[in-house]
Amino acid sequence: MNKKLFPVRQGFHFFRNFRFLAPMFRDARMGKYKKIPWKSAFGIFAAVLYVITPLDLIPEFIIGFGFIDDFAVSMLAMKAIDMDIEHYKMWQKEQEIVP
Repeated sequence: MNKKLFPVRQGFHFFRNFRFLAPMFRDARMGKYKKIPWKSAFGIFAAVLYVITPLDLIPEFIIGFGFIDDFAVSMLAMKAIDMDIEHYKMWQKEQEIVP
């Protein structure tokens, strides 16, 4: 299946991976998971900071369009760390196997 033909499916993939962000960073902070590149951590931090700050390219008060830039930044950040999340999911499965 060609991913370029199904961009909506890619969007759902990113939303499914979104739920792994908090556990991944929690495990990294606790010292259990040590494979997060600093660029990925910084990218997520920058994306969250952009979303929560009131300064935007498209202001939120423009109904219907105000959140487009926040959504785009979030999706770009998730796409940038997609492989890191996949590595974390494999690491999590390995941890379940090891007694």
